[in-house]
Amino acid sequence: MGLHLATAALLPHSRHHNPEVTMGYRTLLRDHRGLLGIAFLAMFSSSLGQSFFIGLFQAPISTHLGFSAGQFGTAYAAVTLVSGFAVLYLGPSIDWVAPRRFALLVLATLLAGILLLTAAPWWGLGLLGLGLVRFGGQGMMSHLGNTLAGREFVNLRGRALGLVGMGIMLGETALPPLMAALLMWFGWRELWWLFVTFLALFWFPLLLLGP
Repeated sequence: MGLHLATAALLPHSRHHNPEVTMGYRTLLRDHRGLLGIAFLAMFSSSLGQSFFIGLFQAPISTHLGFSAGQFGTAYAAVTLVSGFAVLYLGPSIDWVAPRRFALLVLATLLAGILLLTAAPWWGLGLLGLGLVRFGGQGMMSHLGNTLAGREFVNLRGRALGLVGMGIMLGETALPPLMAALLMWFGWRELWWLFVTFLALFWFPLLLLGP
């Protein structure tokens, strides 16, 4: 009985002074939609370097590089390992590089990787492109989104990370059936560049007008 009364007496105080209770998702989206939009878009853009996306194009990429299925698997594992160590080495630079500049550098890396992967005449350059796509997409893009949401929000970090994480969930859910359908009309190279153009329509306004 005493414990129940003590708990009831504390509840009004916590409602008025705990921002995690009084501030919901709607208020978070209303007051910080620019920052959340950039972080969400970074997480969605990381789909370009995620295994579920690259796996959709494994056969044409292997043919383009002149690899068998087994050789592609070995090469993919190697570039993934190198990419992971590169993220450990270069990822902390977001602590002193301005987020806008960091995002531009990651986008440039990702675009360079896609250009090499889709247009390089030599398998070595194509493999380098695949590594840059893994590094810029799955590695640094997701690192950018998570870091922005985790660093800029203190009392609402859990909610912010939850909202931002839906960017990857959207990519994993929507892109496989969409890409599979579009492959009926486009080649794999054209489809990659179409997706990059679509992402650019969102990135450029956010980078120019975002906080």
